[in-house]
Amino acid sequence: MGVINLDKFYELTAIHEYNSERRGLTQSLIKQFLCETNDNFNIFESIVSTSISDTPNNSETEILKMLFQQQDSLITSNLSIENVLKYIFLRYGSYEDIFLEKYNISLHVFVAISTIIFNTYTNRLSQSSCLKPYQFTTKEEYLDNNFIALPDDEYIEEWKNISTLYYDELFEIIVQTEKLAELTSSLTRDEFDTYLELYAFNLDRIKTEPDLRFREYPLFCYRDKIILINPLALIQYLPHKMDYLLQKTKKYRSSKGKEFENIIFNLFEEIPAKKTIYENIEYEEFELDCLLNLRRSSWFIECKSRNISSDSLKGKRNKIQKDIKRAIKEGIEQGERGIAYKNSKYMKKYGIKNICGIIVVIEGIFPNIRVKPLLPNNALDNCKHPVCVFNYFDLRTILNQPDAHLFEDFLIWRSQKNMPIWALDECDYWAFYTRMRNDKHLKEMFKEAQDKDVFVPYISERFNDKTHVSKLIMEDT
Repeated sequence: MGVINLDKFYELTAIHEYNSERRGLTQSLIKQFLCETNDNFNIFESIVSTSISDTPNNSETEILKMLFQQQDSLITSNLSIENVLKYIFLRYGSYEDIFLEKYNISLHVFVAISTIIFNTYTNRLSQSSCLKPYQFTTKEEYLDNNFIALPDDEYIEEWKNISTLYYDELFEIIVQTEKLAELTSSLTRDEFDTYLELYAFNLDRIKTEPDLRFREYPLFCYRDKIILINPLALIQYLPHKMDYLLQKTKKYRSSKGKEFENIIFNLFEEIPAKKTIYENIEYEEFELDCLLNLRRSSWFIECKSRNISSDSLKGKRNKIQKDIKRAIKEGIEQGERGIAYKNSKYMKKYGIKNICGIIVVIEGIFPNIRVKPLLPNNALDNCKHPVCVFNYFDLRTILNQPDAHLFEDFLIWRSQKNMPIWALDECDYWAFYTRMRNDKHLKEMFKEAQDKDVFVPYISERFNDKTHVSKLIMEDT
């Protein structure tokens, strides 16, 4: 194994942590450092040379590439740790045996180790007062995708102390954690090494896999150290990691679609309003996953257990197009086909309302591609029917809200074609809508933005801790 300049490495990883919305850029810096002779590595020169174009050109493929690469960490950073852990066992718990057979480590143990490491990190973080993300001071800084702020020496030293674990120390912490003793007290070092092989990287791996992503491998092993590179990803990225690992088994691939459907059907049952749900409606040689009748509207629901691919998140354009097609376009097309049959002998008995729309529920956490000024030909706006696309976590969060009885009204509002608001996820749209209902000024602003075809970014404080941009973008207060 090679040798690295640890002082420079910690400085770079501190910059990575400090610049929470520039991690695509800072990740490239760290990988460049690890792959080169790093004694002569100049951080300032490398920041300049690693700069990216805001929009290399205005083509659809380049804009999609930018969205997938830059929004990945932002989208998953909003996920509730509690919801993620519940989902892991709900979605993947039944595959424990095949995971163990494939990887020689229990799926539950894998999750438990991740949880213990994450809790160790958060316990350390709670004792620190200086490890806060950089807060943009001007709109120019925020809009400049190449802007990177540099932390002071105190921040770097504190990050070094918090992010560094030692193999033997961490192993003892894991096996001695009482709350998870049933899973980890008998952990062997071979099992721990397997965990690290699956969820960590070292110098050899980064040199042979130069497009490796830190969210998929959030730990760095160097000599006797295990260094946290992306600690939040330890839990927040687990759904993607579990799917990625299980995709290598035939049993999972053949059954995952039906299991995901059942999870979503149960979720729709939680809508706190009068509703009727019909599952797996057959018509001619086709099948509609679900029909949801609400008070004023009917929604043709398609569930797509297609996760976003790692290659898409690396910006590979052909994979991005394929993922969008398989997860979103196909779901919309299936919904359109169902609506076309709404007056047929197959559908007539279900009492379908005059207001009809399509809901596509996807397993993967995709960027919001409904960006009309940049992507006027996106699949959602091209559909002649109202369309809403949710991932599981957005849907779960919205239906947990005390105002979830507004769900039907939200669907009708959200699915309108002339939508001037752009947010990272559906939770922020929910926050805007529920706030606007009782805010005359916001209603007027929304109507004016529609009339003038103005594009309004929105970040809510209801669902996000976005203090680093709260001075710059309209916020939910």
